[in-house]
Amino acid sequence: MLPGLIYGRDNVDGLKTGTTDIAGACFTGTAEENGMRVITVVMNAGDGETNKGARFEATSQIMDYAFANWEMKDIVKKGDSNKALKPLTVDKGKEDSVKLIIDEDLKMLVQKDTDVKNLNVTFTMKDGLLTSDNKIEAPVKKGLEVGTAQIVPANDTLGYVDGSQGKTVKVVTENAVEKAGFFSLMGRNISEFFSNLF
Repeated sequence: MLPGLIYGRDNVDGLKTGTTDIAGACFTGTAEENGMRVITVVMNAGDGETNKGARFEATSQIMDYAFANWEMKDIVKKGDSNKALKPLTVDKGKEDSVKLIIDEDLKMLVQKDTDVKNLNVTFTMKDGLLTSDNKIEAPVKKGLEVGTAQIVPANDTLGYVDGSQGKTVKVVTENAVEKAGFFSLMGRNISEFFSNLF
């Protein structure tokens, strides 16, 4: 199926034929188009003699289907935030909170009619990072890894074998938060004290 051969097809770059009495004529093929790689497996396509091209014709049909109906789509970009990524409250910091962002670009293989806005984002906090009252203690570094975000389909819309699993990306702090000085903390505590009185 390499370009220029009898069953040649553009963008095919492998892979392997094989024939056994039990499995029949088989072929594992691979091709890449528009940044998306497809690997196909065809088994028992006859005996390999009666119709020598059966395994390659079946492979071509599978590749046609895959490239016509699926694509790699940008789901989130590095630096994006999301409603699932709520700011963390900072304890003893010059700022009261720190915003969370996604640390890497994420592409996913989806059906071409998939609305990526229907994909859900879930956030999992890194163990041992927060204090007992669910705050992060200052100082906080910019780019500190605080957990992971998982992109999952709503109602298994992706058509994967296991639709409950999605891609996972790192979540980090957007900026640094310095530790507040003694007088700043005292002033804040006094302000909170009087605001609770009235």
